[in-house]
Amino acid sequence: MRDALTWYVVVQVAGFAAWPLVARALEPLEDRGWAASKAAGLLGIAWLVWLLCMLTPLPFTRVTLLVATLAVGVTAWLWEWRSSNGYERVLRWARARRSLLLAWEAVFLAGLVLFGVLRSHNPAVAATEKPMDMAFLNGFMAAQSLPTQDTWLAGFGVPYYYFGYFVLACAGKLSGVAPGVAYNLAAATVPALAMVGLASLAWSLARAASAAPVWAAAGSALATLLALFCGNLETFFEFLVSRGVLSPDAGQTLGIAHFADSIAEGVWPPTNSFWWFHASRIIPNLQPDGIDEFPFFSALLSDLHPHFVALPFELLVLTVAAAHALSRAATLRSAWTQGLAAIALGGLLVMNTWDIAPFWLLYIGVSLYAARSCVWRWRWVAAVATPFVGAVLFAPYFVGYGGPPLGLGIVRDRTPFASLLVLFGWAIVLLASLGLFSRWCIGDRRGWLVAGGGAVVGVTLAILGQPTLGLLVALLGVLLPWPGVVDRLDPPAAMLVGIGAFAAAVLLGVEVIFLDDVFHSRMNTVFKFHENAWLLAGLAGGVGLALVGRFALRARWIVAFFALVFLAAGMVYPLTAIATRLTEQPPGGPSLDGTAFLGGDDRAAVRWLSDQSSTGGRVVIAEGLGDEYDTAAAAMATYSGAATVLGWAGHELQWRGPLPELGVRQTDLALLYRDADVAAIRLILERYNVRYVVVSDVERRVYGEAVTTRFDGTLPLAFRSGPVAIYRAR
Repeated sequence: MRDALTWYVVVQVAGFAAWPLVARALEPLEDRGWAASKAAGLLGIAWLVWLLCMLTPLPFTRVTLLVATLAVGVTAWLWEWRSSNGYERVLRWARARRSLLLAWEAVFLAGLVLFGVLRSHNPAVAATEKPMDMAFLNGFMAAQSLPTQDTWLAGFGVPYYYFGYFVLACAGKLSGVAPGVAYNLAAATVPALAMVGLASLAWSLARAASAAPVWAAAGSALATLLALFCGNLETFFEFLVSRGVLSPDAGQTLGIAHFADSIAEGVWPPTNSFWWFHASRIIPNLQPDGIDEFPFFSALLSDLHPHFVALPFELLVLTVAAAHALSRAATLRSAWTQGLAAIALGGLLVMNTWDIAPFWLLYIGVSLYAARSCVWRWRWVAAVATPFVGAVLFAPYFVGYGGPPLGLGIVRDRTPFASLLVLFGWAIVLLASLGLFSRWCIGDRRGWLVAGGGAVVGVTLAILGQPTLGLLVALLGVLLPWPGVVDRLDPPAAMLVGIGAFAAAVLLGVEVIFLDDVFHSRMNTVFKFHENAWLLAGLAGGVGLALVGRFALRARWIVAFFALVFLAAGMVYPLTAIATRLTEQPPGGPSLDGTAFLGGDDRAAVRWLSDQSSTGGRVVIAEGLGDEYDTAAAAMATYSGAATVLGWAGHELQWRGPLPELGVRQTDLALLYRDADVAAIRLILERYNVRYVVVSDVERRVYGEAVTTRFDGTLPLAFRSGPVAIYRAR
C-alpha cells in the first residue's frame, strides 16, 4: 500500500508541477488541461532529464529527477504568479470548476485502483513478453548515466523505441519502489492516465458542441467505455454458445479463430482462466499468430509494450489538436501550445514509432483545418512543422540508431468480412451514423455526393469479391471531411468526423499495405494499427452517439437502442475477464511485487546483483542462453537490471535485423560454459567486459551438469544461494 501511495503522489506531483504551463497551452478546453497535465508532466520531466543526461555528464539518479521536478514546478508556478499578479485568478477558476476537477481526479484514482487490483491478483512479471518489457524498464531504473546499454546485449545501445519505458522508469526512480513493484504500478497507471485523458477530451468536445452537461457526461462515459473497456464481439458470441443459443461450430461462420476452445455448453465464465486471450487472436488467415488487440485486452495482459504505453500520450496529442480546433487556430500562435504539441508528438515518435502515421497526420490535418480560420501569415507553417520540431527535440535518440531492414508489402490475404464485423462492427455502425448525421446537419449536396461515390465504389469492390475493402471504402466515403463540406460543421463536430475518418482510413490501410519486417507478414501492422483504430473509433463514436441523441430529437430512442446493444455486447468481455482475474490468488495473497514468483534462491541472487549495480553502476553478467519466451532465460539480468552478454536472441534479431554479433555471442557462451579452457574463458570474459558469471538451473539445463563445478578454482565465488552460484570475473 505504501508503494502504491508513493507512486500515486509522484504522478500527482508531476501533473501539478506542470499544470500552469499545460493550462496556458490548453486554455480553450474547459478544464484547461487539468486531466492531461498528469501525462504531460510525466513526459515533460522525463524529456528534460533525458536530454540533459544525454548531452551532459549529469548522472541519471533520483536526485536529478527530484531537482528537475522541483525546477519545473517552481518555474511554472512562479510564471503563473508573475503573469497573473498572484494566484487569485487560478483560485477563482478552480473554485468555479471544482466539480469538474474533482471528477477527473476521481476517474484517475478509480482507474489506478481498478487496474492495480487486477495486477495484484496476477502480479508475476512472467510469461508472454513481460520479461522483455521488464528488461527495458529495469535497465533504465538501474542505469546511473545515459545512454545506457541494452539489458539483453551488453555493450550495445537500447535498440527499441524505448521512451515509454524511460518515462515509466523515471516514475519508478522518483517513487523509490522496487522494479518488480514499479512494473505493476506502471501497468496500472497507463490505462488510468488513458481513462482520465479520454474522459476529459470527450467532455471538452461535447461541451464545445453545445451539449448540455448531462449529454457531455454521456458522451464522455460512452467514449471511455467504448474505447478503453469494451471488447470485441468474440466473447459475446462465446457467451451465447455457453447459453446454448449458438453452436460451437458458429466460429467458422463468424470468422473467428480458436472460437469456443475452452467453453462447455452451460458453463460461464469459462473454467480456463486464460480464455480471455482468444479475443486477441480472431483473424483466422493472419499468420504467424495474428494479433488484433484492443485497449482493455492490453491492460489486462499488462505487457508494457510501446503501443500500450503510448495510449495516454496519443490522447495528449489529440487534446492539443482539439485546442487548435476549438480556438479556431488562435493556439497556433501560442508558444505554450506549440511547445506542448512538439514534446507530445516527438515523444510519440520515440515511444511507438508506428504512431506517426495516424497521430502525426491527424494532428496536421486538424491544425490545417483550424488554420483556415486564422489570418496569421505563418499559420500553414505552424500547422505542418510542429511534428518535425518535435523530432528535433528528441534528436539524441537517433544517434547510432539502427533497426531491422523494412519495406512495404501489398496485402493479399485480407481480413474475412465476418471477422471484420466481429472485431469492428460496433465501430462501423457508430462511425457511419456519425458521418450520415453530419451530412444531414449541413444539408450540402457535395457531402452526399462523396458518400454516394464511396458507396458505389464499395459495392463494386464487394461484387468483385472484396467485401472487406468495399465496406471500409464506403465507410470512409461517409466520413471523409471534404473541403467546403467540413467548413460548415462546428469545430468540435468537424474534429469528431475527422477522427472517425482516420479510424476508417487506418482500418482500410492495413487491408491494402503492410510494413514488411522480419516476419514477412502483416502481423505487426495489424497488431499496431488496430489498437489505434479502436481508440479513435471509440472516441468519435462515443461522443458522436451522445451528440446525435442530443440534437436528433426524433432519433433518441434509436440512439439509446444502439448504445445499449453495443455496450451490453462489448461489456461482456471486461466484466467476465475482471471476474475471472479476481478469482486468481497468487501464493501469499494479492501483491504488487512482480518478482515474488521467483524461487527463493533466484530471488536472492537477483537482489544481490541489483545491489552490485546500484553501488558501482550497471554490471555485465554472463548467463546461459535459454529458450525464447522462457521467463527463466536471461532472468538474472532481466530482474536485477544488470546487462547480460545475450538474452532473447530472437527478439534482438527482430529489433536489429541480421546481426553477426548475435551468432558470435551464442558461440562464445557455449564455449564459456562448456568447451573453452581457462585462457579462452578469460578472453571471452574480457571481450564482453563481464564482471560476474552465473551458474543456475538454466545453465545446467542448457550446458549439462558439469557446469556446476566448471568455474571452481578458475574464478572466485562471489555469491551462493542453494543451486545458484555467481562467480566474480574481475
